[in-house]
Amino acid sequence: MKKTLQLLLFLLIFLLIFIPYHSKAGENDISRDLTKGKWINRSAGYVPSPTTSPDELSPDEKKNLRKRLKTFEFNNNHTFLLDSAKQRYTGKWEIRDNEVYLSFNEATLTHLKKNTDPNNLSAGYNTKSESIRLPGRNLTIKEGHLTGDGFTYKNYPGSVSGLLNFLEFSGFANVTWGHIVMMVVGLFFLFLAIRYNFEPLLLVPIGIGILIGNIPMFQVTDFNLQLGIYEPGSVMNYLYQGVVKGWYPPLIFLGIGAMTDFSSLISNPKLML
Repeated sequence: MKKTLQLLLFLLIFLLIFIPYHSKAGENDISRDLTKGKWINRSAGYVPSPTTSPDELSPDEKKNLRKRLKTFEFNNNHTFLLDSAKQRYTGKWEIRDNEVYLSFNEATLTHLKKNTDPNNLSAGYNTKSESIRLPGRNLTIKEGHLTGDGFTYKNYPGSVSGLLNFLEFSGFANVTWGHIVMMVVGLFFLFLAIRYNFEPLLLVPIGIGILIGNIPMFQVTDFNLQLGIYEPGSVMNYLYQGVVKGWYPPLIFLGIGAMTDFSSLISNPKLML
């Protein structure tokens, strides 16, 4: 009798252990794993210029495509968000035969093109909107990875995902050797102007201009971060309007004339009477 009870207890413990393990392939466990954290892939394939489409790239430029984050976020209400190089697509997900099927909603994309019209003095992009719907796809969770659309996604907590997203916007993730070389040149010009007083009126603005023009900002096709000179809405774009519209030459000469008149008044107070 005692051995029979021990055997039954052993079978009960075995079933309690086996049933949860077996249910890992069930829909509830797939849903739980899918909605936990965010699924992130970082791979090359994104054009680093917001005004250049992949079709316009030369063979050499296609070899230098940048790595960007591609993030899936799945919600418990069976909706999801795909952030692919800051282009966002939404849709619904469901489980079919232990696979995750995604159906996308229609999304509106704004394409940015360089302004090549000589009669258009705008310093921003020419924009064109397009409505698209990405095709459905099947994804599989296997060994802690999400696969199925040609990419492999790893799961990260939301806090880590936020840090990775912040890093991608920073200059550390977007700097190239060209940026570094030009920044060294700009700092060298400022050093000569400040330390040795070598043509400071010339080298200081040139050095500052080199530094500003080589800030390694986030860039990708059809994405306007509103930071660069040619990006509408940025401070640099508003300042560049002075170059495009020709505001600066009259302002400079007006300022020089005003300073000359003021210095004449200071040197000869009788002119003020």
